[in-house]
Amino acid sequence: MKKREKTILTAITLCIIFIFLAIFLDSVFEKPVITNFEECEKAGYPIMESHPRQCRADGLIFIEDIEIPIGGDKDEYGCLVAAGYRWNNTDQRCVREWEKNHCTLEQKNAEACISLYDPVCGYPTKQTFSNSCMACMNSKVNYWIKGECEEDK
Repeated sequence: MKKREKTILTAITLCIIFIFLAIFLDSVFEKPVITNFEECEKAGYPIMESHPRQCRADGLIFIEDIEIPIGGDKDEYGCLVAAGYRWNNTDQRCVREWEKNHCTLEQKNAEACISLYDPVCGYPTKQTFSNSCMACMNSKVNYWIKGECEEDK
């Protein structure tokens, strides 16, 4: 073989080896498919320190999924303070004082109530009544809040 033919054959062989290595290495080091913020962060892509945080991968931006309670942060009892809730030791629950409707002496001494279904939750009994009149006629009820009582979770 001539020197020129050997050189060409060597170049072709090196090209084939290079192509084989490129295909092999690409399949070995294949990038994972990123579909959300957590996968992007785990793959080591840069995190933008914004609120909520963002991660950029392959031209896409993934935003951290965070839960922000309506009204802001909770206190040690789980009450949404910024929404006006405060812990009430008597009722053992979070309350907004302005939602409490205290029963008057006149309501407590009512002889009859109308047949209207407008449910209220009486406290401290935590019992649902058909309306505020029925709640206040109960001697154990001090105040009521509009709506049915929530079940304890």
